[in-house]
Amino acid sequence: MRAVVSTLILIFSIPSLLFSQQVLSLETEVKLNPASQKLAGTLSLEIRQLSQLVTFQLPEGIEVDKVLLNDQLIRFRSVDEGIRISLDESPLSQSLKIVFYGTPRKDAAVFSVDEEGFPWISLKEGEGGWRPRIPDGWILPDSMTTAVILDAPLRAVASGASVSSSSWPGGSTRWQLRQEADSQIPLLCIGKYLRFTNRQHQGSQVLDWTYWVPSCRLGQAQAHYAQLPAMVETFERWWGRGHAPVERVWIEAPGDLASDGRALYPTVAPGYSPDLLREVVESWLGEAELAEFSPVRESLFQFASLLWVQRRFSEDVFLRSLEKHRQDPELWGGWLMYHLAGGTQLPVELFNLLQNPSISDEELRDRMSMLIHPEFQGIARQYFDMQILPLLELRLVKKRRRWQMEYKWSGAHSEFVWPIELVHRDEIIELNPELDWQNFAWPKGGGKSYHIDESQGLFEIRSRS
Repeated sequence: MRAVVSTLILIFSIPSLLFSQQVLSLETEVKLNPASQKLAGTLSLEIRQLSQLVTFQLPEGIEVDKVLLNDQLIRFRSVDEGIRISLDESPLSQSLKIVFYGTPRKDAAVFSVDEEGFPWISLKEGEGGWRPRIPDGWILPDSMTTAVILDAPLRAVASGASVSSSSWPGGSTRWQLRQEADSQIPLLCIGKYLRFTNRQHQGSQVLDWTYWVPSCRLGQAQAHYAQLPAMVETFERWWGRGHAPVERVWIEAPGDLASDGRALYPTVAPGYSPDLLREVVESWLGEAELAEFSPVRESLFQFASLLWVQRRFSEDVFLRSLEKHRQDPELWGGWLMYHLAGGTQLPVELFNLLQNPSISDEELRDRMSMLIHPEFQGIARQYFDMQILPLLELRLVKKRRRWQMEYKWSGAHSEFVWPIELVHRDEIIELNPELDWQNFAWPKGGGKSYHIDESQGLFEIRSRS
């Protein structure tokens, strides 16, 4: 299950001023068949002086039934990219309608049902899309309309578009979404939706947050999303506004359903939703899916979770969570980032890198060695690649009536660097172990008494007197 803030992809190319067709109005009307997972629709355009040869691209799975010019059927032919229309003449103003149908690709249309068995559908633009595409270079009108005809109790919702409804013959409802034609196209969601709101106070400013969820989820969703405004406020305060600022309208798009006893909105100790937190943090750290192949990105998501626990819960709860990260190899990255980043500060340059999916994990490590900690590469090789806790070996020897400590790392990568602080008679002494034995002579009057706090790092200790 995943709530969608907005999935935004441009459907139209930037218009060229040369040889451009001017579109005076643009509307798509569509009807859906949830049972067969098909759709049928009409793309309607008012065009000033249509060219005599025009090609419309068709998404995979979509076909054209007929084309009408000024309400008269005209011929068209199929080409590799879609359909081509040839005209004998080009009147000044024309009404063009393309009637299409088919089964869109899975990445363009999701057909599912909610927990009550009602249809739950989403339509998305993009490389595939679900409707004929306007030719490149055409000048678009100020706004465009997308209309969906649905039977009760279904309705259409989308972020970034104004929505209105009107009656339709047969007891159906026509849901109309209107938006700027040259802006990004929002994900269109269809289902038995209900809306609820909550309010966030930021100083003298009051922000309303709106959520659209299937009606069967209302009670659980209200509790689940109650955390969201505070999450956004927290990370904006620490990191500034995200590269993709979080929308205040959230729409739950079709996704996994709760089954086999799995919670609808799962939470983790000490009591927050990791899925919701990741969705919020994506505005700063980039898409969560990138973390699957990037231990560095994954460590930053874990780091964000620690910051949220620190902000939301008591100090004891936070310290327990921090210790859990230190002891669990799958969570080492979060602990390391918290330690190396020194709390909440991350450079703006790092956020720019994380938003770029083409940046490799190795490149991220190199940059983080410059931006966060000079030894980050060696530390990453130890914990992310080798996934081995280094062993700090210590032994005390007495030479010329004076105690000396000998120490070194075992099982550590050659580039691994991690300073160790020990306490002797209330004095803090820093050691910098290497792979070979090193010596440290106790201060005058020193002996065997010392203490090392293991929570200062990810390592084991073997001490021999």
